[in-house]
Amino acid sequence: MESNDLRLETIYNLLGMNFFIPGYQRGYRWNRKQVENLLDDIWEFKANCSGTDFYCLQPIVIKLLSQQDKLKHNISDNEVWYELIDGQQRLTTIRIIISYLVKEHLRRPLVEAYTRKEYTIKYETREDIQFFLDDIKPCTDTVDTYHISEAFDEVNKWFSKKLKNNYNDINDFLKVFLGKEDKDNPVKVIRYEISENVEQVDVFSRLNIGKIPLTNAELIKALFLNSNNFTVSDDVNLKQIQIATEWDRIEQTLQDDSFWYFIYQGKKKYATRIEYLFDLKMNNNDENEYLFTFYEFIKEFNSNKLENGNPNIDSIWLGLKKYFLIFEEWFNNNELYHLIGYLIANKYDIKEIIKLSELDSKIEFKKELRRLINGQISCNIDTLEYGDTKGRVRKILLLFNLETLIQNQSNVRFPFHLYFKQNWDIEHIRSQNDKVIKKDGRKPWAMDLLEYFTEETCLEKQKEFINNGLTHRKPLLEDLIKIVESEAVNDNWFEVVLINMRKEFNEEKDFENKDTISNLALLDATTNRSYGDAFFPVKRNIIIKKDMGGIFVPLCTKNVFMKSYSSRNIIDNLSWTQTDADDYFGSIKEALTAYSINKK
Repeated sequence: MESNDLRLETIYNLLGMNFFIPGYQRGYRWNRKQVENLLDDIWEFKANCSGTDFYCLQPIVIKLLSQQDKLKHNISDNEVWYELIDGQQRLTTIRIIISYLVKEHLRRPLVEAYTRKEYTIKYETREDIQFFLDDIKPCTDTVDTYHISEAFDEVNKWFSKKLKNNYNDINDFLKVFLGKEDKDNPVKVIRYEISENVEQVDVFSRLNIGKIPLTNAELIKALFLNSNNFTVSDDVNLKQIQIATEWDRIEQTLQDDSFWYFIYQGKKKYATRIEYLFDLKMNNNDENEYLFTFYEFIKEFNSNKLENGNPNIDSIWLGLKKYFLIFEEWFNNNELYHLIGYLIANKYDIKEIIKLSELDSKIEFKKELRRLINGQISCNIDTLEYGDTKGRVRKILLLFNLETLIQNQSNVRFPFHLYFKQNWDIEHIRSQNDKVIKKDGRKPWAMDLLEYFTEETCLEKQKEFINNGLTHRKPLLEDLIKIVESEAVNDNWFEVVLINMRKEFNEEKDFENKDTISNLALLDATTNRSYGDAFFPVKRNIIIKKDMGGIFVPLCTKNVFMKSYSSRNIIDNLSWTQTDADDYFGSIKEALTAYSINKK
């Protein structure tokens, strides 16, 4: 072709054509709502159209596949194939609709027969999709087959619900959607065929300006998988498949939150998480323009070239993979995982950690990591209290948990993704403020105590337990019932109940300072609506239930409420005493002896 060709085409005229999807394009990603909207639009247009009206789909941009490209991709030279540069998502969706019609309706005798073969879509790096489109079934093997099978199911549901599988309605839909004659088919697509001397990736990038923008990662993938970047002697298809496969493995690993939040706890939201590796490599930050990383990669492709002028794909790809392999090594080493995870959780620059990892000795690397951590928490732990403006209490309690796991060589790994997503905070073990309970907190407070004493959650069963007289605390529990059932509670009377409860749990005794680290533990903020006002054994009960229910509780927090740090022979589970606090404080100091937390 000498010039570009633009025309309106019916979907029927697309049947029998062959479309090749190059490797630089992302896979099929339409969701159910997008499929439903397309079908609704076509059906509503059919109901309202008249005369020469037509429903125009977004353009498809194609280019005739050369004989050289056919040979490279094992395509018969006798067949006409087009490279699909833009419009893949919509064209694939139409193909899914046609696949459904062929499977469910077009072969039935009451519906007009359509004998022309469906158009073919062949993916450069996803060869199985071509055949999957011919017989779509529920499938989660890959991201592409999952989205295709979901779209197919949505088409099935739409026909069942909207047209109720009525053959007359289906015939009407077919005439609009797949009419053989141009006048019968008002659904058209703009077909734009570009000339052979136009660069496909360049067109692909320009066409997406003004739409939902392509990400840096998707554009960089186009650079890596563009067949023109490989030498003639290379097995181009094999190299493209290798990069695409490795790319997918990296992205799949990064999509695991336990891996992702170990290396990243920033504010930027990555649709494709591999883009974070590109940003690191190109020193991108939030102040740069949107496509900064992509443009920097173009510079690298232009500067890192082989003797024949082609970019050194192997070298550039290896330079990127290096970051992932480093992160994977850290993740799989228990000590490195916890030390580096601590630094990332406290916003330390990962690029500085990467530089440190280049040290010859792993032992020296770990020493340097501990030196960095030490710089964040160096303080006099004896005077450190709740509300420390530098956040050192939280840091020390987190480090105490991590060092305990490291020193015990436990198989349990601290879940940094939960620490990041669940808003973990500092909680008092023995409640502060001597139980100043506001009026709206009194009923939940009483309900927690009733559940603790009776081991029942239903109020009627709690009453039954009390009425059976199986407890010496009957008067106390009856007071709790009154609080739960009363619309308003007299302040003076409630104060008497509170004092009696404090005596029951031995909390009328003095406690030196409830805000020191010896009375603090690390816990997620959603533990319980009344946790902060609860007595120690009630809190203990909550922790046990969370742990038994499979909800992660930090090891040291669990140890605290199990009184594992207490040295007394007889353990009193009803209260948290000054002796318990002193023993706990001593355990923190001992675990963190390698750090400067005891400076006077």
